[in-house]
Amino acid sequence: MNPQILLACIQINLLRCPLMRPETVQDCLGKSREQVNAMIDSGELPFAFDLSTNPKARKEPRIFSLCVAEKSGWKNEAGQTKNYQLPEVVGMILLNRDVRSTDLKRILACSGEHVYVLAKENFTVARKPKVHDGPNSFTVFNRPSVEKFLISRRMI
Repeated sequence: MNPQILLACIQINLLRCPLMRPETVQDCLGKSREQVNAMIDSGELPFAFDLSTNPKARKEPRIFSLCVAEKSGWKNEAGQTKNYQLPEVVGMILLNRDVRSTDLKRILACSGEHVYVLAKENFTVARKPKVHDGPNSFTVFNRPSVEKFLISRRMI
């Protein structure tokens, strides 16, 4: 396979699943959970978000995939992720429209139940599920409410 095509495919996948669980980061970087947590705390992984349902309890970090790719040696044409601004990163994470609950499961790398627990207190509903959507029905959340949530949950 052409190396340029391979790199393009990798980049598309990184943006398709923009947030990674710590376990995935451990596998990608060959680090322990403690080392990944230390990288988040030190700012070495500059864009991590706490998706716990109770921020005062155990943290549930999700790490921006381009930060992980950069740590594994991938060179980003746009420059280092540490130079990005938070709104720019959130713009890369979220779609440019209101967000379906099914999309949030993929974007946030969490279960549907977890999305709904987060949504109860953090997201504004733009459209409730409809009967004619069938068994794959979904709720649509206002993008600004999800964006505000991510900004408020950045781990620094």
